[in-house]
Amino acid sequence: MEALNLQQLTPVWQQLSHALTPIQTDDQHAAALELLEPVWNEVGENPQHPLGSLLSLMVERIQEYEDERWPTPQGSPAGNLKYLMELRGLSQRQLAGLTGIDQAVISRLASGERAFTADHIRRLSQHFRVEPGHFL
Repeated sequence: MEALNLQQLTPVWQQLSHALTPIQTDDQHAAALELLEPVWNEVGENPQHPLGSLLSLMVERIQEYEDERWPTPQGSPAGNLKYLMELRGLSQRQLAGLTGIDQAVISRLASGERAFTADHIRRLSQHFRVEPGHFL
């Protein structure tokens, strides 16, 4: 095995260490998300990529924090949508701008007047980083 070059490893570790330890604040969460993006773009869907285990650890740490910080009750799809919007302080108009779902449609989804389509579920679960089942 090749000897470690600690001079090269030290700055990389300083950048990565916070993404591999438990996240405890919103600032740490934001930093971890920022670091996750380039790793995600590099690894993609390739489980054999040399950085695949790093990506898995980062996602696990982020998910642990999000599950604790923003728990989602198991209620009705409309109730879960309203809860997630309130938790994050989002208006229907803001959520529409963030997801591309028309504000009137969000209003009808949140009131239970309209069923969620597969596209709504995909967009909302991606935006809120929750399992699609919260909207089924």
